[in-house]
Amino acid sequence: MSTFAVNLAASGQVYTKRTRLIGLHYVGAATARTVTFIDNTTSGSGGTTVLVINTPGVNTTGGNAGVYVPIPGDGIAFPNNCWCTISTTAFVTAFFTKDG
Repeated sequence: MSTFAVNLAASGQVYTKRTRLIGLHYVGAATARTVTFIDNTTSGSGGTTVLVINTPGVNTTGGNAGVYVPIPGDGIAFPNNCWCTISTTAFVTAFFTKDG
């Protein structure tokens, strides 16, 4: 099983086919926000919300190395595709497998 990564600075498609999310890394914003992963959408609207990560506000003047969130077991399956909606979080890197 190969692992792939996609870097997002705004909401966008992680992968356009069946996949498994196995982890993510995010750099937060000054105030608390969310990172949402959705199945069965290509625009962020509609689909099924599968995972919501609440990101705490951070002191951006002191620097922020980000947070890595591993997904346990075999990860989370997205039967159709995987979309990531970023709510003013600075950056997200999603780690996934293509074989779902």
